[in-house]
Parts: sequence; structure tokens; C-alpha cells
Amino acid sequence: EDFLYEDNQRFKNFMENLNVSDFIKVLPRFTQYITTDLDLGRIASLAQFGFSVDYNNMSLIKPAVHGYNVIYDGNTYETNILVAEKPFGLLTHGDHTEKKNHLANQVIDYLIEQGSYSPRVDRTFSPAPANRLDRNTTGLVVFGKNARALQELNHMIREKNFVNKYYMTVACGKIPGPLELKDKMTKDGSRNIVSVIDADSEEGKMMETIARPLAYGQAGGRWYTLTEVKIITGRTHQIRAHLAKAGFPVLGDAKYGSDSANRWASEKLGLNTQLLHAYKLEFEKCEEEGTLAYLQGRTIEAQLPENFRRIKEKIFGNN
Repeated sequence: EDFLYEDNQRFKNFMENLNVSDFIKVLPRFTQYITTDLDLGRIASLAQFGFSVDYNNMSLIKPAVHGYNVIYDGNTYETNILVAEKPFGLLTHGDHTEKKNHLANQVIDYLIEQGSYSPRVDRTFSPAPANRLDRNTTGLVVFGKNARALQELNHMIREKNFVNKYYMTVACGKIPGPLELKDKMTKDGSRNIVSVIDADSEEGKMMETIARPLAYGQAGGRWYTLTEVKIITGRTHQIRAHLAKAGFPVLGDAKYGSDSANRWASEKLGLNTQLLHAYKLEFEKCEEEGTLAYLQGRTIEAQLPENFRRIKEKIFGNN
């Protein structure tokens, strides 16, 4: 094909840091397009045909649609963290079902475009998320942009009273008042499902969840509660499993939810997955004199996704 010579900054930044032998490793499928003088314009123009780079595995990939939003990337002073809003259906990072098309790779692309990260210079480090959301949960994911920042973030996310994580959801039923839930959980890895067991059980991992009702609404013959949830621990499916055990499952949740409520939500609202959005991060405390000490007291929020807002208005009106 006759490739165009217009530039693509992401591809250019990557190419500028490769030597001649690396070109062959990265572009084995496209050696027929490499001229004897390694015409950089022709190689860079491959990006215009839908290709981007897997910077960890040195290979070309079809790029994912960039559906995420950058909520916080600071300014020229901010070299430590980025907060992205993950959309529905996108993995936070790769697994056995999807190794390339995930949020972490997309954020790396963005940081290279912005000149905030160079895989050629930072050979032993890649920006990575410090928290994780399920594929069909939307909301805030915080990334460490350098090794020191990521190390501090991982510690702050793991320990209590550093970063408060808040979610918005619609729970089935009428939650009468604030709930403070403390139980243990076990996970069946083969089925990817969590069981909630008594807190005094010898097995399992402790999980703590605080749910606060914000508004009540009736629809389809039942009550629903617009609920803010704060997670103290960060276990797999924690909010979904914990609220279900308490008798107030998340609307749309096929694994832990109410079959009848989910059928109504599918038929009347077009909702076919859990309605759960990680909407706020509060940096309550940071390590003294740490790289991220300046974040102490800062709150980062994301608006509700359009589909969430639409369903909220149908059930709760303007409350």
C-alpha cells in the first residue's frame, strides 16, 4: 500500500528510541515496507492504519478505542500520579482473556504521547494502576507514573485511613440507615465468585464496607436505594457480595443480585450489568515527607456516567 507520510506522535516517540535491530523485532510483519534507508516516515505512518505498540512485548497491536477520561494529571509540576475514569467493559489490566486491550496499556500510550514516560529511558518500570475495578464497574483508577509514587500509592491503597474510596450504586430494597458491614469472604477461583461468611470464622479474609443511603425510589413495584458505599478493605466483588448478603443487592448484578429486579431493569431500563461507579477518592493521609505528601487533604471526583444518570433519574427523579 502507499502509506502516507503524516506523523503520529505516539508512534514517533516510540520509534525515536529504537535502534535498527529493534525495528526488525517490532515490525516483523511489515519488513516489506522498510526501505534500505529505513524511511521513518513510512514506518510511522503505519499508525494511521490502526496500529499502536505494545511497549512491554515489543509488538504492534490494533489499538483499543480510548473510552477512558483523564480526570487528574496535574500540571507540569505533577510527575507522580494520574487518575483515569475507566469506562464500562474495559479491564483495568490484562488477564488470560485480554492481554493487550486494557486501561493500563491505554494510559501508557497517553503518558508517552504527553512525554511523561519513555520505555527506552525507564527500562525497569512501567506506569501501573494502584487499584483495580471489575470489567463492568466504572470509575476512578489511580496510576503511579514513577516507581517511587507507585510504591507509595500501593501502600496507601492497601492500608487503612490513607485513601478513602467511595462508590455510587443503586441497591435493591430500602436501606433504612447507614450500614457498617464486617464479615469474611472466601473466593472460588474456578467460578470467579465470592462467598460471605461470619467474621469470627477461622477461614477467609476480612472485609469491611460502609453503605449510606442517599435517596429512595419506587419502580416496578419495589423500593430502591441510591447508595454511597465506602470500602475499608478492597476484596474481590466486595461491594456486590457484601450488599447482597445484607439483603440489598446491587441492581443489575447477575452474580449476586435479584433475578426479578434484574429482569425488570433489563426490560425497562436496558441495564444488563451491575450499576456500580467508583466516583470519589479522598487522600485523607499521605506518608510524611513522602513523594505524595502534597496530596494530603485532596479529593478527586468523577461525574456519574450518562447511563447511570439516566437510570437514577427514572428511579429517583431529581433527588
